Amino acid sequence: MKTLRPLLLLLLLVFSSGLYSQSVEDKRWAISLHGGTAILQGTGDIGTLNGAGGASIKYSLANNFSLRVQGYSGIMNSVKDYYKSKTTFFEGNAQALLNIVNFKKPSTGRNIAQLYVGLGLGYSIGYLRYTQVGSYIVSPTTSSATIIIPMSGGIRFYISPLIDLGLEYTTRSTFVNDFDGGASPSAPAGTSSAGKFYDFYNMPHAYITFNIGKNSKARNLEWTEATEKLYEELLKAKQEAQDQIKELKTENHELVQKMKIDLDKQMAENKRKSDSLIVAVRESFKNDGDGDGVSDVFDKEPNTPAGATVDGSGRMMDSDKDGIPDYLDKCPTVPGKAANNGCPLQPTKQQLAVLTDGIKNLQFETGQAIIKSTSFPALDALAQMLVENSSFAFRIEGHTDNVGDPKANMVLSLNRADAVKSYLVSKGVEDSRITAKGFGDTKPVVSNDTAAGKAKNRRVDMTIE
Repeated sequence: MKTLRPLLLLLLLVFSSGLYSQSVEDKRWAISLHGGTAILQGTGDIGTLNGAGGASIKYSLANNFSLRVQGYSGIMNSVKDYYKSKTTFFEGNAQALLNIVNFKKPSTGRNIAQLYVGLGLGYSIGYLRYTQVGSYIVSPTTSSATIIIPMSGGIRFYISPLIDLGLEYTTRSTFVNDFDGGASPSAPAGTSSAGKFYDFYNMPHAYITFNIGKNSKARNLEWTEATEKLYEELLKAKQEAQDQIKELKTENHELVQKMKIDLDKQMAENKRKSDSLIVAVRESFKNDGDGDGVSDVFDKEPNTPAGATVDGSGRMMDSDKDGIPDYLDKCPTVPGKAANNGCPLQPTKQQLAVLTDGIKNLQFETGQAIIKSTSFPALDALAQMLVENSSFAFRIEGHTDNVGDPKANMVLSLNRADAVKSYLVSKGVEDSRITAKGFGDTKPVVSNDTAAGKAKNRRVDMTIE
């Protein structure tokens, strides 16, 4: 038992280190059931095939390296020259397994079979029964215990993420020569028991492995490689993405349905409001607060006085643009003054005489826009009349005959009209009340064919408005 203690401590250390060093990766652990035969090879004996079996637990440290703890038992028969033995053995061992060759499936590139080798340390106890052969009496050893060194070689086959199948051949080397029933130094010379050689036994067997892990779809780590692991992680990420997309589609469908319901409700409410608004607008079309025939909806001046003439927008009409509405304007087509009910102010006979005198006495230097001094008294009287009657507007028009260049005549006529305007402004008449224009020879009053006609056409007309 003292020899057994180090082995038990080693097995416990291997098992506990594997247990506590497991990472988050699934399928590092596996449990196997073994069945086969055991063949004992002792000192000069001949072993026969016998049944043997056991179970093991394995932990994968990497994709090509794992640790296995195994329990095994069986029966081994041996025939010597002078006796037969039957050994019932019980053993426990720990092995390090190394994958040496991987066989891949061409279509997927995944590992489907592996060759591996193993080396380890164990402990085995054998209980023996003897059958004497001949007359030689042996001193049987009823039990034998020994440290063993198991050396394994095998092939495993991938069946599914949960199950593997395998074939293995293991040789157990012992450190005793009595595992087959005991050899006596006094054995007859020439017998197979003479000398001292350590026994060993071979164990060909098959096994089934059950891989253990959180993810039932994941393979054991020993079946994967770095690129394959990356591929599986990408597939997992793809599946997760597809699951998320499916979940988002479900959420989106629910959201669309909810939005559709909300939209239908909103459309119904909008229709109700629009129907109410249409009714209100129709009613508003009937409203005409000022009675001008234009609906208040379109009426730009909704408070026009009764009897006022309005346009299509409800604004009061002012045909002559004199600021006096047509319904108050006594002269709606002629600009006038508010003081004269929209009609132009009419000068008195005396005022007309002053205007006529100013025109009659108006003279210019020949071919120039310079007023002769003889015209000043009549212009002074005209200026005084305009100052005293500030409601009058005054228009001055300059004209020439057709002698000379038309463009020059146009400039001369305008300059003479401006000269008269400047003179009147200098005498106190507001500039804004006087309009000066030149027409050249474009508005003759008589024909320019005679000298008298030309004289009449060279004129300055002045009009009170």
